[in-house]
Amino acid sequence: MFSKKHMGVIDWILFFFVSSIPVLNVIIWIMVLLSKKANPSLKNYVGANLIIIIIFLILVTVGVVGLGFSLDFINELF
Repeated sequence: MFSKKHMGVIDWILFFFVSSIPVLNVIIWIMVLLSKKANPSLKNYVGANLIIIIIFLILVTVGVVGLGFSLDFINELF
């Protein structure tokens, strides 16, 4: 479906719609990344999205762990 050399507006809208469905989006993204026929622009877009999501998850994890340690430290002071 996304293997055309040039993706039109309808193709991008369909891709964004499919990407908004929680579990299906990960499956489609992995299929696009592993496909040899997928549109190069779409592969780059999916790769960039995955990098941003990974960075976000790392930052959230660091923030939650840091907040937990700081709250524990404040509780020990009082």
